[in-house]
Amino acid sequence: MTGALRRFVYPLFERHLIWLLLALIVLIGTTVPGFVSVRNFTNVLWAAAPLGCMVLGLFFVLLTAELDLSLESTFAVAPTVAVLVISMIENLMNLFGVEPSIRQVVFGLILLGAIYLASLQGRMRLEAESA
Repeated sequence: MTGALRRFVYPLFERHLIWLLLALIVLIGTTVPGFVSVRNFTNVLWAAAPLGCMVLGLFFVLLTAELDLSLESTFAVAPTVAVLVISMIENLMNLFGVEPSIRQVVFGLILLGAIYLASLQGRMRLEAESA
């Protein structure tokens, strides 16, 4: 890329990239049926809500002059681990022929155990910081 073109294109993209993205959304929205719809917009908001909550929480952590970047890796790895554990437990229950009503109780107990372990980890971290 020549120097004059580089001096023109880079500032244009740095300052006006949002307009290019909006033009692409309008172009795609007019060509793909159902893209610009209330249902699609609602699905996008539902999908972005957990990430938005995480970002808001991390904002307050950084605002208090702390630095905790482990949240992003947890946010990425935790659903994968949960799916693997649940599918493994489901396969074991199918193998032993456990009835559906008992499965719900087992999954509820596993969820309560995970919540309890998470609260213990939080308490241990607070005690370590105060010591």
